[in-house]
Amino acid sequence: IGLAAGPCSALFVQSLRVAKKLFAATRLSVPLAMALGGAVVGALGIFFPEVWGNGFEGTNRILRGNPTLLHLALLFAGKIVATCATIGAGGVGGVFTPSLMVGATLGGAIAKITHAVFPAFEAPVGGYALLGMGGLLAGVTRAPLLAVIMIFELTQNTAVILPMMVVSVLAIVAAKAFEKDSIYIQSLRSAGIVWEQTP
Repeated sequence: IGLAAGPCSALFVQSLRVAKKLFAATRLSVPLAMALGGAVVGALGIFFPEVWGNGFEGTNRILRGNPTLLHLALLFAGKIVATCATIGAGGVGGVFTPSLMVGATLGGAIAKITHAVFPAFEAPVGGYALLGMGGLLAGVTRAPLLAVIMIFELTQNTAVILPMMVVSVLAIVAAKAFEKDSIYIQSLRSAGIVWEQTP
């Protein structure tokens, strides 16, 4: 999960950057750009209403349900596209909770694949989805302690701490191979703010 979360988090961040450039290239006014972004999200939501909003409802459905691998894959792509359309068009919002839903779809998909390859191996979708949430969040923010503490707060289960630590570290190491900085450092740099890494 950690090794998969790294490149997926980089994909998420790079997609957001490309979306901003594409919307800027259209030179549409802010109202028209936001209308276009809203139309993209609305069209996606007709088929996958889970992509609407901040992602809490969709994440809860993944954690408590048993979606198919195809549905998880489509939600993975759909939530990234919806978030990119919103942020790229200039909409107000962040990427924290959307990254949790993307991570949940990733973890759930890995659970499905694991169970298909190793039928005797227990692979609960909810448990894998939680690790996916933390892994993708760690890869996007480069904050492993944040991911560990958040997942522990959600579960109130100390047994999740060690696997979440491993997933977070692997996600960050893998993400750095594709994307140097966290999404927040990139935002600072794009705003012209010079930031040097602390020793």
